[in-house]
Amino acid sequence: MLSRNHSFEEIDIKQMLSVLLKQVYSIYDCRYISQLMAHRLITWAFQTQGIKVITAECLNDNIGSIRVLEKVGMRRLEPEGNLLKWELRKELASC
Repeated sequence: MLSRNHSFEEIDIKQMLSVLLKQVYSIYDCRYISQLMAHRLITWAFQTQGIKVITAECLNDNIGSIRVLEKVGMRRLEPEGNLLKWELRKELASC
């Protein structure tokens, strides 16, 4: 990382690219892990006797959560203010 004591001549380009790529991959991994966890939770829940509907909520500006909920097949319901409501019915799930 670049500190106050470094000049631009002292910056190691390979190190900077490495740090940047790690940050990009960690963002990607976080999204992938969230989607994977949601999918596994849905699969587990629908294998549990008696669970027929899964619901979720997120803020309407939470793009990451919206993407994950869409990717796992949840259906968006009518919003309540700035809160988005979601559901997935067992008979419609692809798990």
